[in-house]
Amino acid sequence: SRFKKSHKTLVYFATNFDYREPYQVLIDATFCQAALQHKIGIDEQIRKYFQCPAKLLTTQCVILEAEALGAPLTGATSIVKRFHVHKCGHEGKPVGAAECIKSMVI
Repeated sequence: SRFKKSHKTLVYFATNFDYREPYQVLIDATFCQAALQHKIGIDEQIRKYFQCPAKLLTTQCVILEAEALGAPLTGATSIVKRFHVHKCGHEGKPVGAAECIKSMVI
């Protein structure tokens, strides 16, 4: 099942890369927009999927990009602003959301 696969993956990362709870999940505006369109509660579903606590994060670059895209992402922008803002190191010279998240993961 999906939960067994996700649990197996989490155990792998915990064992090999020292990942531990609460897991930190980076969220961007396009993910929020898709969740909004499909009427999915992000916080609730992420916790249900991981079956453990998860800390939902975003970055200032993600928020700025969502605001710049304007009206089509108004709902997603308000959702993404609810999450804790993690410092990305791009303060003063923001980059695109995808590039920002990529720089934080690598």
